[in-house]
Amino acid sequence: MSNKKIILHIGLPKTATSFLQSCVFPLIKGICYFGHGNLETETTPFISLDELNKFTISNSNKNQQNIIKVKNELLNYINILKKKDILFSSEMLTGYLGRYTHNFFNYSLGFSNYLVNAQTIKEIFNEMKIVFVIRKQTSWAESLYNWHITKHTKYFLDNNSMDQSCICGIKEYFGYKNDRFVRGKCFDLKDLNWYKMAKDYINIFGQENVLVLPYELLKENPNEFLEKFYDFTGFEPYYPEKIEIINSVSSLNSIKYSPYLSRYNDVINNIPNGFFKNFIQKNDRGFKNIMAKYKKEFNISREKFTVTQKNKIMQHFKESNKALSEIMGISLAQYDYYE
Repeated sequence: MSNKKIILHIGLPKTATSFLQSCVFPLIKGICYFGHGNLETETTPFISLDELNKFTISNSNKNQQNIIKVKNELLNYINILKKKDILFSSEMLTGYLGRYTHNFFNYSLGFSNYLVNAQTIKEIFNEMKIVFVIRKQTSWAESLYNWHITKHTKYFLDNNSMDQSCICGIKEYFGYKNDRFVRGKCFDLKDLNWYKMAKDYINIFGQENVLVLPYELLKENPNEFLEKFYDFTGFEPYYPEKIEIINSVSSLNSIKYSPYLSRYNDVINNIPNGFFKNFIQKNDRGFKNIMAKYKKEFNISREKFTVTQKNKIMQHFKESNKALSEIMGISLAQYDYYE
């Protein structure tokens, strides 16, 4: 595989990943693109990379065998590809989102297995480049919370009490009580240390093989963001004519939930990953709306961090964000990561 160039775009979630996967990556000439937005991925071994979290949460022998199987299938498949430049994109490679339930114990993971994922990826490919997109911690947290609450997605895996795990305020969700970090119900806010994650990626893959970019740059100047991406990857540049908003939350005034909707998600979560599951998840909005008529109401219009809370949270990450700026060569102060 020495003649192949592997680029992995690994997230974070809620950093315009869907836009890149739908409106940019599939249109880059001269490369093989695998990832969300490309249905061909569903029929290739690359789909197994999306399942790394299942294998790396536990260190059982069975999971180690799965990793070896994924490695062999991927390398054999890549070797037969005619194109030399390969791009794979999956925000799930940054680690497991939300809460994990195992043997009646609940764990708020919050990317806690990202390091094992990175080591596993290194073991599989040996040589590759990593693209890691970050976002200001408070706006990232609010965006993730709103997305999970409104979309009612598969990341809530506590099947015994899914309704209750979804219907909670943002501070309970992330663990921020009385201006202090506590254990979150679904995620731990204190884990959003992008500097530590970036530094770990650099230690594993090498400084020259890791590109860290801010979401805010893509939002403010998409061409400059993409220019940095192309300089790093060496791909032929493609710049979309317009920027599309994908996976946005249209309204937070009154979100309606249903126990029937929760049970439906239980069923969908247990379907093996593949074309059939992907097709259902992309086309079931009308069916979900029908089930949501049997509703519980939960108003989350006020579920945001206050200005004071945001300032205190960002103060907590001030020094790590400064250190991250030095790694990136981009001043994050211009995007209010610190003053």
